[in-house]
Parts: sequence; structure tokens; C-alpha cells
Amino acid sequence: MGKSLLKVAGHNNPGLVFDLNKTYEENNEAFKLHVLALDPVMAEIFFKHLDTLLAGDDPGGRANRTAFNHAVLVDLEVPPPADGDAP
Repeated sequence: MGKSLLKVAGHNNPGLVFDLNKTYEENNEAFKLHVLALDPVMAEIFFKHLDTLLAGDDPGGRANRTAFNHAVLVDLEVPPPADGDAP
């Protein structure tokens, strides 16, 4: 199994450290900074649609995951070049 990018403070694997002595907000901010450093474009897409995933009475439920996945896929689509923009 591959090494995890996430860890709890005190364990000896590399990557992001979730410190159990910090607040959720502090650890969440550390997560955001870590993800942005790894891949700014994907992080922007992920955070842009995160509210979709967490919305409603069933956060993370199947309908929310489907809507989130669809929104991310739409953002990943590369639009066709406009007329005259071909290389």
C-alpha cells in the first residue's frame, strides 16, 4: 500500500499533519494550504464545488457525491478551440 499524504501528529510518515490539539478550522486551513501546494488547479476545482458535496440533509450522500462529481467533471472538460484559434 502507498504512503499516505495525511497523518496524525506523532506518526512517522511524510505529508500533511492533522494535529489533534488544533481546532477543526486550523486543521482544515492546513489541509487547504497543503492541497493548494500539491496541485493549485485541482484544489481550486475541489474547493469550488465542496459546498455541493456537503449540502443538504445528507452531507456526502449519494446524490451530493453525484452532483459534486458531475460539477468537477464539467470543470475538467477542455472547451474546443474557437474558430481561428487552431494551432
